[in-house]
Amino acid sequence: MDTPDPRFEGQDSGPPPYRPLSGGAVTALVLSLLMAIPAFIGLWWLMALPVLVVLLSWAGVSSGRRRGMALLWISLLLAVGIGATAWWMQGALAKQIDRGVSPLFVALDKDDRPTLTKWALESMDRPAAFDLWKSRLEAARKEVGPWTGHLRFDRGWTGVMMRVLIEPAGAIEVEPVGPRPIEIGKALWFCAPHSRGDLWMALELGEPGKFDDAHKEFWSRVIGVSSGVGGPKDGAEGGPRLLRDVRVYRVSR
Repeated sequence: MDTPDPRFEGQDSGPPPYRPLSGGAVTALVLSLLMAIPAFIGLWWLMALPVLVVLLSWAGVSSGRRRGMALLWISLLLAVGIGATAWWMQGALAKQIDRGVSPLFVALDKDDRPTLTKWALESMDRPAAFDLWKSRLEAARKEVGPWTGHLRFDRGWTGVMMRVLIEPAGAIEVEPVGPRPIEIGKALWFCAPHSRGDLWMALELGEPGKFDDAHKEFWSRVIGVSSGVGGPKDGAEGGPRLLRDVRVYRVSR
């Protein structure tokens, strides 16, 4: 009779024990894919959610109790890569907007009326509007000093584009004030740092009640010509001017 090989005594010749697939690994992968769209829109911080799920699921998978190590690595790489790319894209977008709108703010600071004419609505009383904008800025400069020459864009929790649509907390309008309070999402807000504080400029676009159309047109022209000089183009290429009013605000701290 054959003698059993002692090297294999006590070993089970059956299949290895079943290890369930980690639910956390699957969840992390799904979140990495689903969160990509809002991350690229501006909610870049949402990519921290799949990273958190990966970290919470790591111990169960690495100990061998569950399967899914490959899914965890894929989810982690996707989340970090997409999050970093979305963060970089927001910075690139801010620079592009800065190049597009800076000529307007330079013109406002220097009261450069030929350049302001390129931005203002054709139907408005431009000389009176330019005088009004100048008086607001002169009143504000008495408190905050001269403009530093650049704009500040914050990525924030909502991204650059959404941040431009949101009125800053504690904003107090500099006199002479506008005819009515600005509705939420009905102006573009830009922060212009000055030597002794920040000013916020609210740009009201288009004819009254037509902000949404003017808003789309503004971005298509400003970002489209951000490498050019002097704001929107003249003539048929530029179409009607879009700027109706420039409101000036201080922010109380």
